[in-house]
Formats: sequence, C-alpha cells, structure tokens
Amino acid sequence: MDMPDHPKFASLSKAQKFLIIEAWCHCRKYTTDGFIDLATWRKMDTKRNREAVEATGILVPISDGFRTDCEPIPEKFREHDSKTFSESGVLFLDFLEHQQSRAEIETAREAKKVAGSKGGKARAANLAANPERASRRQAGAKANAKQTLKQNEAEEEEEEEKELTYVSSSTHLGNTRAKPRTGRAIAEHLNGKAHSPDAHTIARAYSDSCQTPIAGNTLAKIAQAIDSCLTSGIDRAQIETGIQDWAASPMTAPSTIPDFVHKAANRPAAAAATNGVGKTTAKAMGWANLGNQLAQQQAEALSATTTKGITA
Repeated sequence: MDMPDHPKFASLSKAQKFLIIEAWCHCRKYTTDGFIDLATWRKMDTKRNREAVEATGILVPISDGFRTDCEPIPEKFREHDSKTFSESGVLFLDFLEHQQSRAEIETAREAKKVAGSKGGKARAANLAANPERASRRQAGAKANAKQTLKQNEAEEEEEEEKELTYVSSSTHLGNTRAKPRTGRAIAEHLNGKAHSPDAHTIARAYSDSCQTPIAGNTLAKIAQAIDSCLTSGIDRAQIETGIQDWAASPMTAPSTIPDFVHKAANRPAAAAATNGVGKTTAKAMGWANLGNQLAQQQAEALSATTTKGITA
C-alpha cells in the first residue's frame, strides 16, 4: 500500500510504477515466482521506463556473463522451486516476500481438491446409509425442477397473451380467457373505440374506395374528423362530398376535413348544378360566350354599315 510514497520509487513516474504492478501481475498469474523471460519483459512498456525500473534495484537481469553477482540467484531459485530459469530474463527480488510461491499455490490447490473429494464421498456414504432420505432428496429436486419448468411456461404464455390479446368491451368478462387475435383485429377494435361506429363506417367506406388502403393511424384520424361533423348534425352525404373535396385538394391533414365538409354543406345551389362542369371550366365557358356575343354584335354592325353604303 505504501508503494506510491516509498523512497525507492520516488524518482519513478506513474507509468513506471504501473510497469512494476503489471510485471507483478504477470508473475502471479503464471506463477513464475517473480521471474519474467527477456522476450516478455521487452514487450512491457518502453525501453526508457524499463531501464528506470531496473535502476531502482527492485529486479536484476539474469543472463550468462552479464552480472557475476547474479550467479547464486538461479541456484536459489532452483532449490526453492525445482525449476530452472530461461536463458535470460529479469527477477523481482522481493516478490516472494509478499506473494505466495508456485509450490504454496499448488499445495493449497491440492488441499482444496482433497477436501472436496472427502466431502463428496461423505455425502454419498450418508445417502447410501439412508435410502429413504436419498429418495426424498431426489424427489424434492425433481419437484423443484418441474415447478420451475411450469412457472417458466406460464410466464411465456402470459407474455404471448400480452403481445396480441383481444378483450371484449363488456364490463362482465367472467372467468373466460382472452382469445388471441390478429394484429388487424386488434387495430379494428381500437379504431372502433376511438370514435363512433358511424364515423368508422364512413371512414372505412372511403378507404375501400381508394386504390390503396389507408393506414390504421390515418384512418382513425379521418374517423375522428368525421365524428366531429356528425356531432354537429351534418348528414352523411354532405360529409362524403367534403371528404371527396379534401382528397382532391393538396391538403393531407385529416384535421382539415371538417372545413371541406362545411364548404360542401354551404355550397350555393347554382354552383352545385353545373352538370359535372368544374368551377374553372364554367368560368372559361362564360368568357367564351361573352366573346361570341361581342363578335356577333360587331358582325351585325358591320353588315348594317355595308347595306347603307350600297343603298346610297
């Protein structure tokens, strides 16, 4: 815990201190008792940081003929661990003072294995000596497994019913289970509840008259607009006329349908009786008739002038 403030590491940067921790973790993971081969050591951080760590004396390089005072270290390592060093590497001198050695780790691991084996054998012996207890234990395990399976199946069925479920509008549902319906049936049901049945009928008739069916959300908005017209006392024929005018206009928002219905309901009778001729066409025909009348008057005046000249 005192490593960051230890005088031995006072000159090291944070990266260099972390290099020491990384090296210790490597030795612990692979149970090398503080030894790292040279190839692995050279892959850890930069050469500058490695040399700074080596300068603290926390580790010594192991290499033939590199340092004469390191010769006893391989012998001590071999006596302690019954292993030999690689050809070259580095050894952290104080590693085993703070960490378990490979031999200690293997001994503890073997002790746990033996203890677990003894416990298993003891349980097996107890069950063999008490067959009734063993059968009750086995039956309880099977019952728990079946209960868990049933609970999982029930939860899956409940999730499926939540995804697609049609519920009647009646307030007395009784104990009958809800019947799963298709997505279209659910959409029809919700659309019918968002507005009156008459509005839904008119909207559905308009949708059927279109080349492409109208989407459910748009159809519901159209029906809601129709509902406001029905509430105002407008009859179905005028509503249908207003819907046709809305469909022919560049307006796309269903909320504007009542405006078109209002115009259709208050359209003058003379304007309505055009025998299928549009307003623009009727206006053009009127100007054409006026032009014909003026041309005829000019022709008659010219004819009268010519007649008087001949008589004179």
